[in-house]
Amino acid sequence: SLALALGTSGVTLYEMVRAYSGFANGGNRITPIAILRVEDSKGNILYNAIPEITPVIERDVISTLVKMMKRVITNGTGKRANIGRPAAGKTGTTDDYRDAWFIGFTPDLCTGIWMGNDDYTPTNKVPGGLLPAMAWKEFMSNALKDIPPREFDFLIEYSAPATETSTQTNTQ
Repeated sequence: SLALALGTSGVTLYEMVRAYSGFANGGNRITPIAILRVEDSKGNILYNAIPEITPVIERDVISTLVKMMKRVITNGTGKRANIGRPAAGKTGTTDDYRDAWFIGFTPDLCTGIWMGNDDYTPTNKVPGGLLPAMAWKEFMSNALKDIPPREFDFLIEYSAPATETSTQTNTQ
């Protein structure tokens, strides 16, 4: 449903970020893990989480989707979220400005921002491309400051199909 993609149905921020994280990693659903590793005082690993990874979106589909979502940040409604490195995202604003979203990702991190009133009254006309996008940019810039920028490694570059031309001369 279009409402789901825009964040206008009864979906939580957690659910949206979990879905978008599959866009960031090339089409895999990964079960979130709260505790990654447990070590004792000597550095011995007592527990090491193994993420559950399930492919859910074909590479050509996710490649096209991420390319479109990159344009949201470079040329679209999410321009205020531009962090100067490869990133993609989506703005969302519900009717009467009750909710404003920005959910975005890089190859290393997926983050969502929701702004609205707890009592479901409209905000002061805040769209997803304004304050949520700006908050996302601020958070991601700090969270990724020590991580080198990198491109999404699953994007497929398509070239225009070759065309065949034929020339015929009539000599009669």
